[in-house]
Amino acid sequence: MTKVRTLLCAALIIAASIASAQTSSSYLRSYTYTSPTTATISAPRTSSSYDWKSGNSYTITRNYDGTVTVNGLNVRTGSTWRTTIDSSGNMRGTDKNFNPWSYSSSTGTYINYGTGKVCVGQGAARTCF
Repeated sequence: MTKVRTLLCAALIIAASIASAQTSSSYLRSYTYTSPTTATISAPRTSSSYDWKSGNSYTITRNYDGTVTVNGLNVRTGSTWRTTIDSSGNMRGTDKNFNPWSYSSSTGTYINYGTGKVCVGQGAARTCF
């Protein structure tokens, strides 16, 4: 038991001296990390617009990660919706009934997970099921 106490006391003394050395001004030195691929990060920017013909009001936020979020509100009906668009043109969001949906710009596929509606293709060639 005495050996264990001696070892514990020695460990505490060593730990205390290390902690003391780490907090002394001679031990501390400034260090600045610079990533080799540092990306430019900017604060989100928000703007708003209103379409008087449809009654739709939009709040558009350009996010720090490059995505754009659009929150929509129709002041006449009270309907709201949300869309997030990534840098590749892929979209996801919720419709006015809060059904989640997604759109892949590479395949032209739209899926509404709440209604089960699936559309494939673009423009006049678009087919929905």
